[in-house]
Order: sequence, then structure tokens, then C-alpha cells
Amino acid sequence: PVPVLVSSSPVCANGNSSVTTTTVYPAGTLYNWSISPGNSGSIIGGQGTNTIQIEWGNNAPQPITVSLTVTACGQTKSASTIINLNAAPTPS
Repeated sequence: PVPVLVSSSPVCANGNSSVTTTTVYPAGTLYNWSISPGNSGSIIGGQGTNTIQIEWGNNAPQPITVSLTVTACGQTKSASTIINLNAAPTPS
């Protein structure tokens, strides 16, 4: 099946969040995550698993594409989701 992607929210500049696939795959599945544009954040954990942690950059507001390609049982499926990176709140 095609991966279903879910993001924690809200997503703010200079913050951390996670994205996961809720689709269940068998043991041995290969997970390859990516973020576009590349300067919008960094995958700081979870590459190769069903959930990644992302540290976001300071270039908000902007839409960011998070993509996942899974390979299981000789088949490859991909999905993407758009995440809106919000400006960090200003302390009052």
C-alpha cells in the first residue's frame, strides 16, 4: 500500500517535530525520507524507520514537502505531504 503520512503540529521555525507513516509494513521494509527544499530543515533522527524527527530552520513561513519512499517485498511505493512551516512565536 501507499504510505499515509501524518505530521505533528503546529510546525514552527527553529523547532522540532515528527512525521510518521501510519501504514503498517512487514519487517525488513526500507524507509527513505527526504525534505524539500533541502535548506528548510534537517532529519535529526529516525531515517530508515517509520517515524522521523525534524529540526526546522528559520526560513518561515513557507510550504515544505516531506516525502517517504518504502521498499517492501520487492515493491516500492512513495508518498509526500505538504507541511506549512510557521514563523516562531515572538515572546511578549
